[in-house]
Amino acid sequence: HVESVAWIAERKDCLSTLFAMATIWAYRGYCLHPSARRAAGVGLWFTGGLLAKPMVVSLPLLLWLLDYWPLRRPLGWRRVGEKLPLFALAAASCVVTFLAQQSGGAVQDLRIPLAPRLANAVVAYVRYLGELLWPVKLSVLYPHPYITGTPWSRATVVGCALLLLALTALAIALRRRRHLLVGWGWYLVSMVPVIGVVQVGVQAMADRYTYLPFIGLFLAIVWEGRALCAR
Repeated sequence: HVESVAWIAERKDCLSTLFAMATIWAYRGYCLHPSARRAAGVGLWFTGGLLAKPMVVSLPLLLWLLDYWPLRRPLGWRRVGEKLPLFALAAASCVVTFLAQQSGGAVQDLRIPLAPRLANAVVAYVRYLGELLWPVKLSVLYPHPYITGTPWSRATVVGCALLLLALTALAIALRRRRHLLVGWGWYLVSMVPVIGVVQVGVQAMADRYTYLPFIGLFLAIVWEGRALCAR
């Protein structure tokens, strides 16, 4: 997370995450004492996060995960409906961001076909997990393998896909330990905007992208450690 903290150009990571945490804090208040004023507060904090950095567009889905745990609210269409204003803000932010990046020549979709983008996305999910466990050989730029002419092998992509499926199946199988499912879901969902399906720039991945997604994994790890120590 050095990039997010040390680079002045990436202070937006810290700022957007601050707004994201404020949104969650306000959402908890809304859940305890629902009111139009508290709902407006949630939307205001979320708007601040989007203006700081659009990566927080996944926050409405993260709030839905938090409904499952630790808020333990009954899930259903009502929970989706109350977040529709947030989804509308997220959709508007996605459109504006895409048009802005496209006008600046940063969108590489036409240059990199869909298949290599999807393959790199699968591998990137696993590479980020590796950085969480053993953060070595970090770099300010990880060039996209398609651009460098060294695309990921089929075996690598399939292996990473199977690992992700296995971890997802494990989280679902252990769903009674809700923190594991929510933590893993947080990681998968919050990575979607920057995982590279819509390619912006020439990078295959970037360490700064993990600033928000790793919160879910750390949450799962710490809570599981607490549960194990309590036995």
